[in-house]
Amino acid sequence: MKTLNKSSSAPKKKIAIILIAVLLVLLGGAAVYAKFYAPTSTTPTSDDSTQTDQTNLDPATDEQKQAGDDQKQTNADAAADTDTGETTGTVGVTITYFNQNGSQIQIRTLIDEVTSTGSCTLTLEKSDGTIVTKTSDIQAQPSSSSCKGFDLTTAEITPGTWKATISVKIGTQTGNANETKTIQ
Repeated sequence: MKTLNKSSSAPKKKIAIILIAVLLVLLGGAAVYAKFYAPTSTTPTSDDSTQTDQTNLDPATDEQKQAGDDQKQTNADAAADTDTGETTGTVGVTITYFNQNGSQIQIRTLIDEVTSTGSCTLTLEKSDGTIVTKTSDIQAQPSSSSCKGFDLTTAEITPGTWKATISVKIGTQTGNANETKTIQ
């Protein structure tokens, strides 16, 4: 009797075709990813091999020191020339906090300029004519400045209605803010 042997090459061909198809799909997917999603370098290339991204930590040369001193003097001269005592502009000032907490009275401000120079003057005037005056420096903050703050007590500010006026002077600029508060 004769038996027919089925060829085992047919299943091997199917497996090979499936593997090739899967490989092609993977390669195609990798190509699409590389084209549209892979990170790209934004660092410009240069043919100049002497350029480095390192910070020079060597001490300053005499020439560099002199250039720095000259620039400082130029800036100081320019500042002295512009400060004639006359006001040439205004700066925005806002009283952001004027409250009493027990015997403590606190007044805080916002100045619409970033600076750490200048001065703040607080004038408190009571309805009976009593006047209290305090001064403070200015402190710079990331996007504005403020007076360093005014902290008073009820020993200085007796009960009654007080009008607070903050006057700010920065170089040739000035600004004012007012607020009235009843102290108990």
